[in-house]
Parts: sequence; structure tokens; C-alpha cells
Amino acid sequence: MANAWYNELIRLYPSPAAFSPDEETTPENPVPATELKDYTLVYDADLPSYIASGASRPESRLDVTADVPKGGFTRVAYLLELGKTGMPNQYAWAAMDAFTDDATKIVVPYRNCGFSWQQKVTNLRVFSNVHGLVTGGTIAEGNVEMWPNAYNPGSTLGNLGADQGKTVYDWDDAPTGPSDYYGSFQVHDFTHQTTVFSYNHFTGDKATTELGIGNDPNTGRRPYHPDWTMKENASSFVIRRLTVFVQKPGLILIYK
Repeated sequence: MANAWYNELIRLYPSPAAFSPDEETTPENPVPATELKDYTLVYDADLPSYIASGASRPESRLDVTADVPKGGFTRVAYLLELGKTGMPNQYAWAAMDAFTDDATKIVVPYRNCGFSWQQKVTNLRVFSNVHGLVTGGTIAEGNVEMWPNAYNPGSTLGNLGADQGKTVYDWDDAPTGPSDYYGSFQVHDFTHQTTVFSYNHFTGDKATTELGIGNDPNTGRRPYHPDWTMKENASSFVIRRLTVFVQKPGLILIYK
């Protein structure tokens, strides 16, 4: 039976297909609507497949992150929706305890944006219809890699089961300068050695971006990087939608 937050989702979110109104999920509706309880939509954007210039904040359909009181939320959730012509849409929902008290710093970074996240996160919950992701429960720890910078392979957080040979881009890489070259917006379940979702290569000029849910399944690609780095594949998707939510009971925002 549909519940109150499912009805609210339909009101706020023009494409609620990812969510099931019941606890039972399906490949077509992999995220239980109950996951949305006390969450508020703060950001909604179609991720570009090509970046003419990564110098400014990406365009969005909705961005009220600046209206969220500082420290006024306890958790953050991301929903990435990808679609190709003639194929079922892919979804990934990743929710975690807040890793900053500033909602303007939980979205896609841009050149000289002033924030960079390479850190573990707690109480990660993942729902997806993409094979290989562990879904449905609470994972004690995950990690985020979100920065405007270039980056190198190799471990910086340590003991995450990532590549130690500094040849593979995965769930533990090393941001470097400059901040106008590549860019990473990734969530990982390092416990199960998987990328939950990834959006890369968006802060340079004249750049083709990269997108994926789960680890890149094309293990025969050379060079192979499970976090989709160097894939340059975003133009293969006709749907590239990212929405961001924060959780705080009673939070009220005005959508203009």
C-alpha cells in the first residue's frame, strides 16, 4: 500500500520510477519508498556527458542546498538514474550519515569549489537493480571520493582492500593537483570492494564525462578501472539523473 512519503515523492520528484511503494522491491523499482522517511529533496540535475568548461557549478533542475541550515541534517542520500535507449533503467540509492554540516558541499564539485572529500562514511544503505552491489541492509562503513582534482591510483585511506600497486583506479585513490583537470564524484562500498556509483571527468575543459553504477563489468578493458575512470562513456546514456536528499525530521524548504 502506498504510504505518505511515497505520495510526497510523487509530488516532488517528477520521475519516481526507482521507488517501490511497498517494502517488496522489484528490478524495475529497487528502492523501498520507506527509505525516504524524513528525507528532503535538495538537488536534482541531469549530469552532462560533455563539459565545455568545469569552472562553474554545474547547472541543475533544482538546487536548494544553500537554504538548508548549517548542521540541519543528519544523513545524506544520493539517487543516480541511468538509462540507455531500449534498455531498462539502472538505479543506485546510497544513503549515509552526514559527512559535512554544509549541504552545499554534498553535490558535484567544480573547479576551485573549496571542498574535497576522501573519507569513510558510516551506516551506508544501498539499493540498486545493478548486479554485483550488496543491497538492502546497513553496511557499517563505506567511503566517498568527491573532489574537483586530478587523482592517482593507490591507497590513501588504507586497509580498504584497494589496489596497492598504484595502477588501478578503484575505491581508494589519491587526489592530486590541479583542481581543473579531472574530478571525481564517487560512493563506494569498500567492505565488498565495489563502487556504488561514479561520475568522473567533469572539471576540465572540453571533457567527455564518465558514469557507472557498480564496478565496471568490462574487466577485459585495458586499462581496466572498476570505478569507471578513463571510460569516457557518459554519452551512451540518454538518462543521467542525479538527485540528492538530506534527512532531518521537520525540515521545510521552499521550492521555487
